[in-house]
Amino acid sequence: VWLCRVVYGYQKLGVTEGPVFRVEGEEMTKARVRDLDLMLHEALERLRQKWPNHIPASVNIKDFSFDRSFRRGATAEAQNQKIPEEVINANNRWRASEGKKGGKVAKGGNMMQYYTEVRAAIVSLLRFSESL
Repeated sequence: VWLCRVVYGYQKLGVTEGPVFRVEGEEMTKARVRDLDLMLHEALERLRQKWPNHIPASVNIKDFSFDRSFRRGATAEAQNQKIPEEVINANNRWRASEGKKGGKVAKGGNMMQYYTEVRAAIVSLLRFSESL
């Protein structure tokens, strides 16, 4: 659903190529986590101003980051939804691999994780988000 919304939105803007998460400057470049975090912090601050009961003043908005906060939250929600552990682990392995630019899982991961190609495992990985 979200991917279709992104594609549709870019079509309306006439964007047909380039990164999905982008920063506009002299040239369009792929956004870094810190770029996205700035937008996240601004959005959370607007939400706090509009609905102060949802994000108390005691919460430090700068503690939230695209780098880890959402994966931790998704993993906790997956456990709450009783998603099988192997599905959760497959998703978290994918994230670790992506952080290494598609590299293999670090030593200590199991053999299935080490030899699983992300693109070939997409059906299994989608089970994680479909269940949330």
